[in-house]
Amino acid sequence: MRFGRFSMLALALAAGAVDALSFLALGQVFTANMTGNVVLLGLALGTGDTSHVIRSGIALTTFCLGLAIGFTLLGGATPAGRAPPPPRTTTPPARAPTEAQAQQPATAPDGETAEGLDRERVEAQIRGPVGVPVGVPVRPLVVLLAELALLVVVAAGWAARVLPHPALIAASGTAMGLQSAVTRWAGGPGLSTTYVTGTLTSLAGRAVGPRSGVLRPLGVVLCVVSGAVVAASALRVHAAVTPFIAPATVAAATAAWALTATHRAKPRPCGRSAL
Repeated sequence: MRFGRFSMLALALAAGAVDALSFLALGQVFTANMTGNVVLLGLALGTGDTSHVIRSGIALTTFCLGLAIGFTLLGGATPAGRAPPPPRTTTPPARAPTEAQAQQPATAPDGETAEGLDRERVEAQIRGPVGVPVGVPVRPLVVLLAELALLVVVAAGWAARVLPHPALIAASGTAMGLQSAVTRWAGGPGLSTTYVTGTLTSLAGRAVGPRSGVLRPLGVVLCVVSGAVVAASALRVHAAVTPFIAPATVAAATAAWALTATHRAKPRPCGRSAL
């Protein structure tokens, strides 16, 4: 199940806000954009800035940790745009029906036609197993909720001044690693809310190539920039609300995706309605 446009853009906005907060308030380090953070780490190593090496190293390590956790949790989820692999069976291939058999409709043991069986099978797949809610894939939802919980910890810890900057960097980096994993699952290769270089490359390829759909990657890039602008402005105007921008947008993205997925998964009535 792909993310809706709003959810993907909201996550991009959150990533931009997280990077602005981490760079401006947590010691000039990026916790979402690892390309920039790796460059800052190299600069710190070259200049001998030990404190900056530690901060950038924590961000890079925890981001990779978030990726590992996210991809592990998403291991059984079907990526966007890919159909689940067909189950392997040991049933021998069916023989072609004879001409007489082909003219007769297939029936079940109780006399029901194959068409009715197919319809029941489809409806059963929509409903899912008994007692299990359908609509929202559980694994991606768990990853998003884990990211949201970490961002809430960052916001509360920064606002209350109870957690040191390295701990806030670690929680923020892990959250952005989780987000990168789930957006890779949702958007597929070439579209990410944290790896903007890849998104720009995808945008350029779609703009000059035969493929269409430039609005989605363009919107992601613009939302990352907008999130940074909003967070930087909030730090100057009312710093206390700045760390809550990211968790609020992630919560909105998760809620919008869950509602959309649930609505799409509702079974639609087949055939004519009874008068």
